[in-house]
Amino acid sequence: MIAALRLLAASLLVQVACTGSPRSDVDTTAGAAAQRLGERPWTVTPAGIGPLRVGMSVAEARAVLGGEFAVADSAVGCAHIVLTGLPGRVLVMVVDGRVARVEVKDGAVATATGARIGDSELRIHSLYPGRVQVQPHKYTLGHYLIVSEKKSVKGE
Repeated sequence: MIAALRLLAASLLVQVACTGSPRSDVDTTAGAAAQRLGERPWTVTPAGIGPLRVGMSVAEARAVLGGEFAVADSAVGCAHIVLTGLPGRVLVMVVDGRVARVEVKDGAVATATGARIGDSELRIHSLYPGRVQVQPHKYTLGHYLIVSEKKSVKGE
């Protein structure tokens, strides 16, 4: 789950890892994949979103999305792909031909535990009891909520 909440925070770091805004000429419809997978709601996990996994090649991503992942197999550098056909706004960062990260931009997509962008800190703490650490944001007065995979033990 740590990665799931980091995915939420990672959208703030887009410009550090990949310059530019999402490519409007690369619009991927995930609707066919959602239908093929029984139209279940897609959740974001530490591994990715729905059937899409971080680390997949572009060809593997295209296969799990029903052939609809519009970026060249040999893509070099960094690109953001907008997945359409899903609830909310979801971007996929592709770096050197591999899925590097999934970015959920609004509360329409939840983690497997039910956390969403816009949830209160109290709700996040209640969803992940004993597993939330607060870390200061490097550039603002805000902070991050980092969820560990297992309960943290005091003194470790």
